[in-house]
Amino acid sequence: MTTIINVPHSLEDKSFEQVLEQVAPLPIDEKIIVDTRHARWASPYGLTALLALAQSRTERPILYVPEAENVSSQSNRDERAS
Repeated sequence: MTTIINVPHSLEDKSFEQVLEQVAPLPIDEKIIVDTRHARWASPYGLTALLALAQSRTERPILYVPEAENVSSQSNRDERAS
């Protein structure tokens, strides 16, 4: 079975709790889809937390990227700056 994890519009330390509440009851090997399509902003904490979440799963989660062009372009700028 695959479970869709909905990410809030703003992803930072407080709102990431909503993501954890959805993931916590799931078995470690359950397949998940992390849906960030409606995200408008993510802090460095939120992005790092998503990476840690993915690394904690037995099976690599699927990521639906944000639909808003400015969100994905901001991530690309952040990556190039590193």
